[in-house]
Amino acid sequence: MKILKVPAEKEAIDKTMEFVEYFHLVNQNLNLSAHKNREAILINLVIDSLTLLAVESFAKSQLGKAIDVGSGGGIPGIPLAIFRPETHFVLLESKNKKCLFLEEVIAKLNLSNVSVICARAEDVAREKPLRENFDTVLSKALAPLNVALEITIPFLKTGKSAFFYKGPRYFQELKDAEGALNILGCKLRRTWEIDAPWAERKSYLIEIEKHMSTPSHLPRKAGLPQKKPLS
Repeated sequence: MKILKVPAEKEAIDKTMEFVEYFHLVNQNLNLSAHKNREAILINLVIDSLTLLAVESFAKSQLGKAIDVGSGGGIPGIPLAIFRPETHFVLLESKNKKCLFLEEVIAKLNLSNVSVICARAEDVAREKPLRENFDTVLSKALAPLNVALEITIPFLKTGKSAFFYKGPRYFQELKDAEGALNILGCKLRRTWEIDAPWAERKSYLIEIEKHMSTPSHLPRKAGLPQKKPLS
C-alpha cells in the first residue's frame, strides 16, 4: 500500500477492504473491538497491523510459519496474512465466538495460508507440534509485556524474533519485563516508533529476540502469568 510505502497487488487491497467491511458488520453484535466505524477499523486496526511490513527484520525475513497469539478479531494476523501469502499464519484465540468469526473470514477471503486454533495459549504452548515451532510470534493488545512474554515466547524458535504492538507506555513495560526477558532467554533487539497515516497517536513495535530454549516449566498454567508475572 502506498501510504505505508509497501508494494501491494490489487487483490490484496481488495481483500483488505473486504475484511474491514465484514469486521465492521460482525462487530456490531460480537464486540470484536471498541472501534465501531469503518474508518476507525481501517486506521487503528488494519493499517496499524500492516505497519510491521515496514520493519526490515520482518519484511525481509523468510518466514515459513507465524503465530498471532490472542488474535481476537484477526488483528494483526489477517491483514498481515493478506500481504504475506507465502507465510502460513496460525491465529490462536481462546473464545469460541471469535474463533468462528475467524474461520468465516478465512473462508470468505479464501485465505489458504491461515488456520485457527481455538485454545488457551498457556495450554497449547506445552504441546510438541506448537512449542518452539514458529519463525515469528505476533501479539497485539494481549497483556502487559511481562505477561505476554511468558505466554508467547514458548511458541518461538530459538534465534528468531517476536513482535509486540504497544502504546506510549512501552518504555515502562520494557522496564517491568526485564526479569521475564532474562528468565525466558530473550533480549530486546529494537523498538520502532510508528507514525501511521491518519492515526491520532503514535504506536510502537517492540522486537524481542530469543537466544535460548524456553525453560520446560514455562508457561505456567492459565491465570498464573497474569496473577504473578515473572520477575
